[in-house]
Amino acid sequence: KLQFLYFIGTRMDASAQVKVLVRVRPFCPRETDASHGRSIVQMSDTATTILDPNNDYKVKDSFKYDRCFWSLPNENSAKAAASFASQDAIYTHIGPQVVDSMWQGYNTCLFAYGQTGSGKTYTMMGDINCSMHKGIIPRLCYDMFYRIKKEQSEQPTLSFKVDASYHEIYNEKVKDLLSRTNSQLKVRQHPQNGPFVEGLSSHQVNDVSGIYHLIKKGDQERSTAQTNLNERSSRSHAIFTLTVTRLEMIGEVLEDTIQTKSRASKINLVDLAGSERVAISGVQGERFEEARNINLSLTTLGRVIDCLVERQEKSKNPMPPYRESALTWLLSDSLGGNSKTFMVATISPSALNFSETLSTLRYSSKARNIINVATVNKEEESGKLTAELRMKIQGLQTKLRNFEKQEARNMETLEERCFQAETEAEALRTRVAALEAKLG
Repeated sequence: KLQFLYFIGTRMDASAQVKVLVRVRPFCPRETDASHGRSIVQMSDTATTILDPNNDYKVKDSFKYDRCFWSLPNENSAKAAASFASQDAIYTHIGPQVVDSMWQGYNTCLFAYGQTGSGKTYTMMGDINCSMHKGIIPRLCYDMFYRIKKEQSEQPTLSFKVDASYHEIYNEKVKDLLSRTNSQLKVRQHPQNGPFVEGLSSHQVNDVSGIYHLIKKGDQERSTAQTNLNERSSRSHAIFTLTVTRLEMIGEVLEDTIQTKSRASKINLVDLAGSERVAISGVQGERFEEARNINLSLTTLGRVIDCLVERQEKSKNPMPPYRESALTWLLSDSLGGNSKTFMVATISPSALNFSETLSTLRYSSKARNIINVATVNKEEESGKLTAELRMKIQGLQTKLRNFEKQEARNMETLEERCFQAETEAEALRTRVAALEAKLG
C-alpha cells in the first residue's frame, strides 16, 4: 500500500534591480590609426564618462553602473596597467552572483549588449580552449559543476540533473543550433513558465566537458559573416540555456514511499548581435537584410527598456512591446519579470564609434532602473511517483541479473562445445599420424 503526499508549493519573492556592468575593449588597428590612440571613455569603479571628439574631447555625459571594467591596455601608465580588467576579473565579479542566484532556485539571465565588434562574444564566450581567454559562460559552467560535486559529496541524499539547449534568432527566425533539422521553430507562451521555444532540443549533460562539447557544436552552426567592422560578426542573437534541477530526499514515509523536495532554475546566457551603421559596416544584399533585422530587434529592446523604466519612474503602466520581436518576447521574463538579470554592456574607446558608444551607455544605464520580481518555487513531489520509479529500477535490476545468468549459461555451453571440438580435433590428429606411419 502506498501513501500519497500532498503537493506543497512554497513561494519566495525577491525584488531586485537589473545589475549592469560596462566594459571598454582595446583599440583595433583601424581605430588606432583614426583616433591616434586617444580614448573617448573615462572610468571609475562605478561610473563611465564619454568625451565628445567633435567638441575638443570635452565631457559629453556620465553614467552610473554597478561596476565598470577597463580592458584598454596602456603601457605608458602603471596605474592603467594595474587596473586592466582581464577575462578572469570580469568573471570573478559577476560569475559567482549568477551561480548563487541559480543555486537559490531563481531563474537567472545574463546578456551582453553593445554595438557590433565591441567585444560581446569575447566577453561571454571567449576562447573555450584557453584558460586565460575563456569567457563568462565556460567559467560559469565549470563553477556550477564544481559546486554540484561538492554538495553531493557533503549530502549523499542530493542529486542534480542539468539540461542544456542552444538556439539563435536569425532574421527573426528561431533555429536550434544543436539539432540537424533546419526547421523554423515557434515562440510560445506557457501560462505559468512564460515564453519558450516549441520543439527546441534539450540535452542532458553530466559534466563540464559535455557542456563544452555542446557549445562548440552550436558555435559551428551559428550565423556569422565578415564586415568592415568585424572579421567574424555575429549575424544572430544566440541564447544558451541551462536548466538545473536539484532533488533532495528528505525522508522515507513508508517502505514504498520516499518524500523528496525538488527545486529547478533556468539560466539564460545571451550573446546579442550588435547594432551597426550600414554605411560604415559596408554590408549589402543578404548581409544588409541581416543588419536590418538585428537593428529592428535591438530598437524594440530599447523601447521595452524605455517602457519598463517609465513604469518605475512615473508610476504609469505602458505595455512594453515584447511581442514585436522574437528576442524581446523570449527575454520578457528577464526584463521586468520572474528573473534575476545581469547585463554586460561592451563599448569601443574609439572616436569612430562615438554615437554607438553613447547609445549603448544610455540604454544600459536606463536598464539599471528596471525592477524584476524573482520567485523561487519549491515542490514536495508525490510519494507515488517515487515508489513507481523505485519499482522500475528494481524491475530493471532483475532483468539485468537474469541477463547476466543467461550469459553465464551461454558461456558454459560455449566452453563445453570448445572442449568437445578440441577432443575431436585431437582424435583426428591421432588418426592422421597413424596413416602417415603406414605410408612411411
